Amino acid sequence: MKWVKEGDSNSRYFHESIKIRRRRNQLVALKDGDRWVQGVEEVKDFVKNFFENNVREKWENRPNLNRITFQTLSEEDNIFLLAPFFIDEVREVIWSSDGNKSPGPDSFNFNFLKVCWEIIKGDIMAYMLEFHKNAVLPKAITTSFLALIPKKDHPQVLSNYRPICLVSSLYKILSKVLAGRLKKVMGKLISEVQLAFLPNRQILDGVLITNELIDLAKRRKDKCLFFKVDFERAYYTVNWNFLDYMLSRMELAEGLRQGDPLSHFLFLIIAEGLAGLMRRAVDNGTFHGYKVSNDISFHTLQFANDTIIVGEVPLTETEMTAEAEIRLLLEQVQLCRDSEDKRRWIPNKVGIFTVQSAYVALQNKFNMASIEPNTLTALKRLWNNSVPSKVLISASPLGFDGLNIPTHDA
Repeated sequence: MKWVKEGDSNSRYFHESIKIRRRRNQLVALKDGDRWVQGVEEVKDFVKNFFENNVREKWENRPNLNRITFQTLSEEDNIFLLAPFFIDEVREVIWSSDGNKSPGPDSFNFNFLKVCWEIIKGDIMAYMLEFHKNAVLPKAITTSFLALIPKKDHPQVLSNYRPICLVSSLYKILSKVLAGRLKKVMGKLISEVQLAFLPNRQILDGVLITNELIDLAKRRKDKCLFFKVDFERAYYTVNWNFLDYMLSRMELAEGLRQGDPLSHFLFLIIAEGLAGLMRRAVDNGTFHGYKVSNDISFHTLQFANDTIIVGEVPLTETEMTAEAEIRLLLEQVQLCRDSEDKRRWIPNKVGIFTVQSAYVALQNKFNMASIEPNTLTALKRLWNNSVPSKVLISASPLGFDGLNIPTHDA
């Protein structure tokens, strides 16, 4: 409440708040293994070297994708992508951008561009047309400030900070215009297994489909493989040579290659290489996707920087032999000394061992009329309330054990 009343006023409270915030965000030292890096220049060099190593490629051998077929753009789509920039297109990008974002090295934010649009629109369009003609950006445009935002209180290592690049306003305009054009044709390039950042596709669909597949596998009692891959720092470690290769395979015009990373959309193109490898593995029988029906199967689900590989797990000859040996061994062992072995926990109609089926099994085993009313009421109240399943399973046998009723004789 005090900030609402006095936050923007030229008061002592306002200046103290600024000082506290500056002290909290000040980067004095960083921990590098067992040593501390201290001093302004030392910290700068350490951060610079860290990000240089972060984006340097460590692997030279890559899988061959030459025999994989990718979706391509038509000549009409390429003409659309390479068309000259229009003033209305640029103006729409500026007016749709937040004007209060922190400025980059040019010290201008979008509020300035909006207010002074009639004065500077000619210079902005000249810059846009120059890039369209030569596909080259001056170093002054690509220069940026690197800001490290703490993710937690008392950060010590560099991974505790979130890196943010403060780029120039002209760089943002070009990036947003290119992203807007690319967005309109991305659906024609990216396969249906990718569900993020595209029109008419929802990232939550991947989560829902995964949950449904797990539920279906449980109901069917299928052996199923779920392998989750998380691409760490996905948008910041894209290999440019591989990106150029994927752009050429999808027959995008060469002029687009020199543009801004357009992080999300170009990452989808990179990830399409993995989707193509999975398609080839399924087609040649190396990998088997999980069949939902005779006509529908899933092998890959990609949403943002998360990928889930789904497949069947057929029994090998070794596994089938081991299973037969285990069944033969179990048939020779009698668990109940005086009677035939029988299940105490019966599955429900769809073959699942639920908490309710355990309760029904207990009801059928014991004479409920012989149980004291208070105990029976407590048990029913426990089962009818929203209590975690593990609590129900643990508490109910305790109630029966209190009556000296054995529940563990098999």
